[in-house]
Amino acid sequence: MSHKDQEELFERVQPYAQTVARAQSAKLISLLQLPSEERWDIEQELLLLFWTRLCCFDSKRGSLKTFAARVINNCAVSYFRRARARKAGYATTRLSVDLTIIDLNKRTHRDWTAVSEQLAMRVDVRRGIASLPTELALVAICLSSEPPAQAAQKLHVSRPAFYRRMAAIRTSFRTRGLNRYLPQVGLM
Repeated sequence: MSHKDQEELFERVQPYAQTVARAQSAKLISLLQLPSEERWDIEQELLLLFWTRLCCFDSKRGSLKTFAARVINNCAVSYFRRARARKAGYATTRLSVDLTIIDLNKRTHRDWTAVSEQLAMRVDVRRGIASLPTELALVAICLSSEPPAQAAQKLHVSRPAFYRRMAAIRTSFRTRGLNRYLPQVGLM
């Protein structure tokens, strides 16, 4: 399967896969009694693991949605088992995403490092935006797709007030160590 084919498959199934990952991450948060802030991280980890296994999809064996649900559910079960074993004090060896990417590089003869870095960046940016107050989060979301002047108009905020909010977002990202992601949110 070529990289382009894999991207097309992922784009086709992404809304459904995201729904399944969101449901599984909520279930894990509840079962493991984790803080709700970790839901985004778990959801993104499940989606990333699904992405890495997408090259194994065979349309002759089932539908893409079924494949997505099975992979994400299996990854969630593995996550639950690892977390429970850690809680019980057992030493566990957790395969990191980096090892999965290296294995995937060998199997597909492609370099997936850029994809891994992009997904990690999305997780960090989403976490940074989720930690902002609502009015600042809306500004950050608008800035990721529009220039400041248009985003200010869209949100019905005066330009001076909008630029003050942008400064507050910059400060928040810098204090959280996310300043390298300011260009992705349109704040540089």
